[in-house]
Amino acid sequence: MVHTIHNDNLLKNILEYDRFIWFIYFEGQESTSLSIKPNSNMVKEVVEQFPDVTFFQTNISKNTKLLDYFKLTDNFIWDYKENRFNPRIISVKDGQKFYDQSGKECFCLETLIKMIFDLYPELIPVPTSE
Repeated sequence: MVHTIHNDNLLKNILEYDRFIWFIYFEGQESTSLSIKPNSNMVKEVVEQFPDVTFFQTNISKNTKLLDYFKLTDNFIWDYKENRFNPRIISVKDGQKFYDQSGKECFCLETLIKMIFDLYPELIPVPTSE
């Protein structure tokens, strides 16, 4: 399940869940060519494949408290060329930012899967011996 977070329910959800993956979107990302966007088939498939993982999503322009809470006011947050916020994925553990993909890795499925396994190591498949 993907929980939509906004300014009014930000702290409640951060306190309720001990770890989660957070998609931070920009206004209008639904109509872009990016594969990770609100309600995309790719996101739905990832959520179905990892039912034990908690996912949040936020439209950054509607959740400005998020920027302050996780200190996301950096050079990667604003795209001056496009005049909009950049999308990013963060993982959170015990109310603290655990990992931030921005500036380090692509905003893509490969990074998302790596972040899931880093945050939820118990989900890493164990190879079977034949």
